[in-house]
Amino acid sequence: MATASVIKEANERECSVCHENFREPKVLPCGHLLCRHCLMSWLQSQPQAHCPLCRCVIVEGGAGQRGAGQGGASSVEDMVEGFPTDLAMAALVEAQRLLSKDHSCCVCEDVAATSLCLHCGDTLCKACTRVHGKLSVSKHHRLEDLTSLTAEQLTASRPSTCAAHPEETCKLFCPSHGLSVCVLCVTSKHRGCPQLKDLQEKTEEARALLAEMAARLSAGEAEIDRAISELERHLQDTETRTKKSVAQMEADLDRLQAALNTCRRRIGQLAEGATSDDRKAVQDGKSFLLQKRSKLTSHKAVIERAKGSKSGDVVNDMMSSMEMRIQELDCSATLPTNAKVISKVSLVIDPEVVTRIEQDLAQLGQVNTVPAVFTAISNLQGLFSFHDNHGQNIVLSNNKQTAERTQGCDHAIVMSRDPMQVGVLYEVQIDKWDDSCGARVHYHLVVGVVTQPPDTLTLSKWSGVLHPAAVLTYTAVKDSGPTAFKFSTIGSALKSLRAGSRVGVAVDSSHGLHLYVNGQDQGVFYTNLPQPCYALFDVSDYTRKITTLPLTKLA
Repeated sequence: MATASVIKEANERECSVCHENFREPKVLPCGHLLCRHCLMSWLQSQPQAHCPLCRCVIVEGGAGQRGAGQGGASSVEDMVEGFPTDLAMAALVEAQRLLSKDHSCCVCEDVAATSLCLHCGDTLCKACTRVHGKLSVSKHHRLEDLTSLTAEQLTASRPSTCAAHPEETCKLFCPSHGLSVCVLCVTSKHRGCPQLKDLQEKTEEARALLAEMAARLSAGEAEIDRAISELERHLQDTETRTKKSVAQMEADLDRLQAALNTCRRRIGQLAEGATSDDRKAVQDGKSFLLQKRSKLTSHKAVIERAKGSKSGDVVNDMMSSMEMRIQELDCSATLPTNAKVISKVSLVIDPEVVTRIEQDLAQLGQVNTVPAVFTAISNLQGLFSFHDNHGQNIVLSNNKQTAERTQGCDHAIVMSRDPMQVGVLYEVQIDKWDDSCGARVHYHLVVGVVTQPPDTLTLSKWSGVLHPAAVLTYTAVKDSGPTAFKFSTIGSALKSLRAGSRVGVAVDSSHGLHLYVNGQDQGVFYTNLPQPCYALFDVSDYTRKITTLPLTKLA
């Protein structure tokens, strides 16, 4: 009986429980295989049975507990029967068993066999091979050289023979019985069955469906690989930001080196821990996605084996048994809803604090503590991505988190997909800057909100005339209310933007709309903001490309 001990991963044709070649290999929900009898023992031996290779749950809720007591063995057996059988793997194992037998001629005594008849399954010496090829009953049989024949070649080349008439090759497929049949069976047992199909045609249809399944699994693998790369890129960006923040702080602390050693050690500790949560989030995300990818890869291997089989029975049975399984598999790179999202950490020393410390040092000559002010923004509320409704000159990429203007300086409005949360910063980074626009350019970037769901809006050429919206330019706030235009000095901060700058908007608890530039609150530029509202960015003039940053809860 199988035990719950740790089991090493077996080779392709070996069961990881009994360590023998598969017998009736069953396909687990994760895509790995176990012998039918081993799977039954494994489920009965553990309250919460997991795949011995990848630790994925085999049956939600625990098969062992449901199988205990009266009728338990029967319920487990029924459960095992519900798992698909990998007929392609079974055929490979049978072919390997046949090839591993003593290759003696089945006719002559003590004479080594040199060939194998794919129809009869007989091994023949050279003399018998010649005779076999001349007999009327076997002259059309296909013979293969035993010295070079592999299990894969044997499985792929063996014809589909009739179960009732082993000497006959199946030519037709009966949909009513789900069987490949020969001409004799048609006249004797399937005369009344409607819609008999050509086996080759039916096999090609099934092979095409299997190919579609394989393509979907491959696409899922690629999407998960891209998501893992994106997680790693986010972590690298976080570490880069942290290093830049530390470098800036070190430049400030150099002036206070003698008196701020304690502060410096604390900075190092903060820098060391700045990305720990993000690293764990990435590791958890990668682990989850790799587990999903393992399922896809395992099922893909099952499908690929079925595709490569020349047996119509194998191809058609595998297509029927695996089609619903593949449709139910999650091939997306979506993380769990409770997954932690990568944060953006910014460590900043308030310049006013530095000046005050310098003044205190000049007066007192020494200090015992350093009242440094650090801003660490975390507590993520989710991802920030753009809505599908955007300006006609905008192209979205990077899971709709990057917006790039392709031509001109207009029709470049983008909005947040989801309504803004109170106390959360919706921020973008300018990735591409175009200084060649010339004197006709008026704005670096226009920011604001719309107060109607983006999918109901008809977008205009410029955000300044979009209704209903409130947007901020260099000098003024424009909206669609009674005060359609008013001057503002807050927007002057937008003139400092360049490639690498960060710009964002946030709604406070009093429904005031704040502008943030490079993490600094510039103040409220609009009050009594209707709810819900959606962040808006007009990627016009100098700005060519922006990317959303993770949502951050403001202190």
